[in-house]
Amino acid sequence: MSLPSFMSAHVKQATQRLDGGTFEQLTAALAQSESQSVMLSVHGERGIGGVFVDQGRIAWAAAPGTRAFLSDRLVAAGADGEKMPQLLAEARARSMPLGQLVVERGLMHPADFAEVLFEHTVVSLGDMTSQRLEKIEQHTRRGGTFAMAVTFPMVPLLAETVRRLVPSREAEASVPDQIIAVEIVVVDGQPLPVRVLGKKEPTLSELRGLAAEAMSVMAHVGEGTASFRRGERAWSVSGNQSSFVVSEGRSLLSFAWMASQGSR
Repeated sequence: MSLPSFMSAHVKQATQRLDGGTFEQLTAALAQSESQSVMLSVHGERGIGGVFVDQGRIAWAAAPGTRAFLSDRLVAAGADGEKMPQLLAEARARSMPLGQLVVERGLMHPADFAEVLFEHTVVSLGDMTSQRLEKIEQHTRRGGTFAMAVTFPMVPLLAETVRRLVPSREAEASVPDQIIAVEIVVVDGQPLPVRVLGKKEPTLSELRGLAAEAMSVMAHVGEGTASFRRGERAWSVSGNQSSFVVSEGRSLLSFAWMASQGSR
């Protein structure tokens, strides 16, 4: 399943400050589990959170103190509030995600649940990556997949988390469906995805290497547009040392990005 169409229209901008080092460590752990079903225990200064990865996609994330947020969002989206305590108890007894149980009982439409889960996951990721990290532990799922009804692609979900926490100028360009193009912002010396432009998405592992190389190119260029090769493929990067767009090939996207910055 792709990201819900509503994205973040109904959610206020978060007030936390993203920690670039913590985000980098989390994405490194996620990249190592791209083809697996695992639970990552994220130990931070505010407690322990979790990120569930199901066959290379993020199923959901939960930061300390967000249980009430999820319950409130489920009720606001149409779930029966009076039944929530009973559902919580049953979900714990069955080791089943609360939202999935709500859908199973027919108390919420699957599309509404997907929107609530998306919001909960982005808020949780934002909370976990806006604090100092102590360690991340990986727990492999015994028996394979978690069999989650809803999962989200890693890169767009992580980019949405960054977009809400880091002020940035969004590139305005039409991207051909067949090329990869990602807007990057540098936080605490780390290149982080802020928006996927177009329909084609890189894997998280590919994006991490690509963003690091593009940042190195921009360190030499300073500001402007440059091309570089990574393996057998050509790439373009446009912007400055604090934010840039990296795109596949020598595309007009580079010049569109520069034009959009000059018009602001």
